[in-house]
Amino acid sequence: MRHLLSGKMMGIGVIALLLIWYLVTAQNRPINRVIREVQDGFHDEDASVCLGYLSSDYIDAYGYGPDDIRLILMDIFQSLDDINVIILEKTVRRQGRNADVSLDFRIVATHELGVRGYIIGDMKQPAHVVVHLSKSDRDWRITSLDRIENP
Repeated sequence: MRHLLSGKMMGIGVIALLLIWYLVTAQNRPINRVIREVQDGFHDEDASVCLGYLSSDYIDAYGYGPDDIRLILMDIFQSLDDINVIILEKTVRRQGRNADVSLDFRIVATHELGVRGYIIGDMKQPAHVVVHLSKSDRDWRITSLDRIENP
């Protein structure tokens, strides 16, 4: 009888863990979608996708606002091809209508001269950044970006 009860308790524990995992991942799904779509925007060299997720009051640790980011993206997309943003580690910390996404990442691209290589991060160590988001009426928007820690 005791063995049967411990088996049921184990089953209840597994179900509780699965439920908690589902609730946490479901809660973070819209935030993860923003990060994934901006990542795809870089790959597709589509500034409008990247800019579409910036809040109107975006300001990053470098002092850049949305207009500055538009110019920077245009310059990047003119000088680099086949941009690949590789996210190695992602941690989402959500607090109500705000979220911080900690990213370890690399960016690999082909330069104007046809040479492919690391733009940010390298083979030994990825770069790191924290992206801050806020939920507007229905959508999550990027409100700021910390300084990129690049090896």
